[in-house]
Order: sequence, then structure tokens, then C-alpha cells
Amino acid sequence: MEPLISVIIPVFSREREIPEAVQSLQRQGHRDWEALIVDDGSTDETLRVAQTLAAEDHRIRILFHPHRMNLGPGASRNLGVRVARGDVITFLDSDDVLEPDALESYCEAFARFPQVPVVYGKARFEGDRDHGTVYGAGLPWEPADLLPQLVRANVIPTGATAIRSDVLGESPFPPDMPCCQDWACWLQLSAEHPFVFMDQIVETMRTHRISITGHGMATPGARIRYRGIQADFLRRFRDTLPIDRGHIAHEGLLWRSAECLLGAAFDLRHGRIKETYYWLLSWLRVARNIDVIAGSAVLAVTTLARFRRGEEIPLYIQPFPSEHSHRSRRATSSEALDER
Repeated sequence: MEPLISVIIPVFSREREIPEAVQSLQRQGHRDWEALIVDDGSTDETLRVAQTLAAEDHRIRILFHPHRMNLGPGASRNLGVRVARGDVITFLDSDDVLEPDALESYCEAFARFPQVPVVYGKARFEGDRDHGTVYGAGLPWEPADLLPQLVRANVIPTGATAIRSDVLGESPFPPDMPCCQDWACWLQLSAEHPFVFMDQIVETMRTHRISITGHGMATPGARIRYRGIQADFLRRFRDTLPIDRGHIAHEGLLWRSAECLLGAAFDLRHGRIKETYYWLLSWLRVARNIDVIAGSAVLAVTTLARFRRGEEIPLYIQPFPSEHSHRSRRATSSEALDER
């Protein structure tokens, strides 16, 4: 029997885009799904359009926050998770679309790896930023430990991910974080569970300027806050890990701080003084204490030397410690690894 898949679609003022997202679900080869459209306090006709879609297809349900408040995509996804009835939960932003075989591919992956609770694929960017770029990377079709990679950068597209519902709590997306909630969710899952990367495109992500993807990093100040929020969560997360895993999160802090220094060095070399200044501010915001400041400086110098020698900087995805751990397969990178 095929599993019921709950597709959670947070939406804010997307009256024109939401029908296409739903149509991409209705084109799926896998038919046993429910769509939970969570209206996040839309100010246009989104709710009316969503209600019309639900009236035409019994698999669609409409949710909204008390008093139709606007609480953000993380809180909206959490609401969907609490209400979902599916064996598997996946997410779709309201301006994105799924490939017609996406849900079938999730089912095949779970059937092939019954011990794995999270599978993910690739997403293709479409729009005015990074058009045609493919996002998503991993060890193809092998249970993998994603924690060493995720502490450095997110390689998992939100809308190209499926999770067994029994490993998700009621609020897997931290409600107190104004951004990066999806990355935080993946981190917490990766601390205990293997992930499987499906080496195929399952989603098209729209990156117009007012999308969730395109809007959050619009100004230097926003980018500093974004990196700081990630670093603060990584510190809190590190403190929850056992000793044999906590050092991985600390290495992630060093790497993120070193990236800021490398960005400053690159822009300084090209005479971009203002951008260099913002990178250095980001470095201080991310590093915060003297041991990370010193460690990241050493890591930045070491990494720069590797670049100059022409060495590739690898991904850090590793086979999951299991019967697969004797393998040593190289991670395949996407054409771009972009932090959401």
C-alpha cells in the first residue's frame, strides 16, 4: 500500500502563484496525498483562491493561524506538521512547483531504505537570480551522515525533502528563529538520523525578488544578521550534542567564521572596500569569542593556501556509521551550494 504523503504549503499573499503549485501536485503520478495550505495572514485574495482550490479537490485543506496572524513560514510549517495525517511529510513553497515524479521518487526511496527517515533531491532555480542553477548535493543513494556538512552549509532544498512523520516533533522548525528554520530542522534531524540523497531534480524553485528565497539576503545588514542567527543557533545546538558529536558543530562555527574572512580577502583584493568591511563585521558577529576568532583565522589562511595550490575544497558528507561505513564514496557537488 502506498503511503499517504502530506504536502505542507505555507503561503503569504500569493493569489497568482498558489494555483500553479497545487497543479504541480495534481499532476503527480502518486495520487495518495493531502495538501495543507497554511495561509499566513495574506492581505490579498490568497485565502479565497485557496478555498476555491479546496472546493474542487477534496485532498486540499486550508489552515490559518488564530486571528489570521502573520507568523512566518516556520510557524506555518509547524502548524501543518501538527495537523498532517500522512506517513510522510514534505514541504512546498507556494511559488514553487514539483516535478511530476517527485512524490513517486520519495516513495521509491523510502521503500529502498526503510531504516532512513529523511530523503532529499535537487531543486532547479528559475527566475531573476541564479536561473538554471541546480541546488542539492550528497552521496547518491547511500545513507549518509549530513551533520558534518550541514554545520558548514545547507545542501538540502526545503521543497525537495521528504520526512517520515514519526521522527518529527510538533514544532520541528524553531519558532523563535526569524530565518533559517529549515536548516535548523535538518541539523536537529541529522544529529541522530541518516539521510539519503536522490540524485535527481524534484522541484523548481522560483527566485524572483519578493520570494522567500530571494528576499532574505537583500542588504549587507540583513546578511550579517542572517549569519549571526545561524551562528547563535549552532552554538545552542552544539550544547545539546553528545561529546563525540559536539566537536562537529564547533568545527562548523570555525568554518563559517573563516568563510567571512575569505570573503573579506577576496573583496579586498578586488578593491571593494565597503564589501570587505561588511565581511569583517560578519566575521566578528559569527565568531564572537577569542577561541573561534583565532581558530577561524588559522582555518582561513589554510584554506586560502589550498585554493592557491588548486586543491578542491570538498564537501563533508560522510557515509552513515552502519553497514555502509566501509565505503568511501566522494560526495557529488551541485552546480552551486547556496545557503537558504
